[in-house]
Amino acid sequence: MTSHKSSERQHEILMKYHGKSLEEHIYSGSKPLTHFKILQYLYNLLDLLEVLHESGYAHGNLKPKNIAIN
Repeated sequence: MTSHKSSERQHEILMKYHGKSLEEHIYSGSKPLTHFKILQYLYNLLDLLEVLHESGYAHGNLKPKNIAIN
């Protein structure tokens, strides 16, 4: 869930995704993530958070279960 404050109002955006979460991948018994892949996910996530924060958005519950990967 993300929130955006506009004047006195706060808007919430709920997003449903299809696919696999980072948590599902970690516990699925699949091949472990390489250090390179972990860094790719981390840098992409940080880039996304930077854009969200610069745009005035805030994120909610950030955890592996809520991070979609492909």
